[in-house]
Amino acid sequence: MSDRPTAYPSDQLRSPPAPRPAAVPRASGPHPRADQFHRVRRAWVRLVAVPVFGCALGLASCAAPRVRPAWLHHSDSVQELSAAPSTGPVLTPGLFGCSAVLAVCFLA
Repeated sequence: MSDRPTAYPSDQLRSPPAPRPAAVPRASGPHPRADQFHRVRRAWVRLVAVPVFGCALGLASCAAPRVRPAWLHHSDSVQELSAAPSTGPVLTPGLFGCSAVLAVCFLA
């Protein structure tokens, strides 16, 4: 063995290097920037958002006792819900449109 010391006192005071942070993966999908919300944050959109929310709340309270949750979950086919075959292709885009309008009203 050598006569050299294995560790110097100054080496004992140093902390080990911090581990590098792992790269955070970006979520897939759209990544909106702040300037893209400019259209939604206009004054007239904010004014229209209040009655739209009111109408949506009124319609939801009237429709809630009559609508089965399967329409919203898409867990059953239109035939199993005892509806006309043309109801599904009309109702699915309609629900999507309503949810998009309510999302815009919420962001306003």
